[in-house]
Amino acid sequence: MLSAARLEVEKEVICEPLYDSAPNLSAAEARDGGASDLRQVPFASNRIGKRRREIGTDELKTSIDNLNKLFATSMSQQESKLADVMSVVNEIRQQNADIRMSVDFLSEEYNDLKKKLIAMDIERKDQILYIKSLEDKVESMERNSRSTGLELRNFTQKAGENESDLSELVMKIGEKLQTPVEQLEIKDVFRTKSKAENKPIIVEFTSVIKKEAILESLKKFKRDRKGLLESSSFGIHGLSTRVFISETKIRECLRWPAKSQRQILISSAGLYMDTCTYARGMASRLSVLLPMTTWTA
Repeated sequence: MLSAARLEVEKEVICEPLYDSAPNLSAAEARDGGASDLRQVPFASNRIGKRRREIGTDELKTSIDNLNKLFATSMSQQESKLADVMSVVNEIRQQNADIRMSVDFLSEEYNDLKKKLIAMDIERKDQILYIKSLEDKVESMERNSRSTGLELRNFTQKAGENESDLSELVMKIGEKLQTPVEQLEIKDVFRTKSKAENKPIIVEFTSVIKKEAILESLKKFKRDRKGLLESSSFGIHGLSTRVFISETKIRECLRWPAKSQRQILISSAGLYMDTCTYARGMASRLSVLLPMTTWTA
């Protein structure tokens, strides 16, 4: 019954115009009360749907606001992190610039040191040649001096002694050896530099013959004196001391310049080795720095 009445009401509603300037309220009131209630159902459902749409819209706005806040927070954090990263990058760039300056300085220093090493090597070779020439000169001087010289050792040195006194001593020795020596036969006579109290005397004759004659007479004199020579044996006054006469040992005296040059060469070689060690250390520092450095513009 109810469904049939509802169908009839719906038909009437459909057939009636939607809007009228003078609605027939009495006819509507005369109809069944159940039909009047049923006509009000669509309006109630529309209000419920509208309320639901409003609630959904509020929730969407809230969600969008939350997303905007989250996005803003995330952007702020990203900007802060980016600022930190840029700060680190700038610091790395500065470090790279400092390293580059250090490497450039070390490179220039290494090049200068390399030039000095080359110059020192050339100088070392020149010193070797110079020392060799000095040794040759010393050998020549030694041969010439040894051919005409004698060495008198442990003869008492007088105060204010001069070359004339030494010449008289040599002539007195020749007289005692029965081999007279004239002043003109003495080319040079002097005392060597020594720390001994009585410095050795070097006498050079004008000929090898005179030197050999003195040595032969000395051998005979020593045989007669049983190998002992004393200052009193040659008529020298004062405290008698044992004396020695032999061929000159010029090698030790004349070799001193060559030895000094050799010591200079050894010192230069030591400095050369120290410099090479320093250069190798610097090269190793460069080899460590260069692979680790990334140039940043």
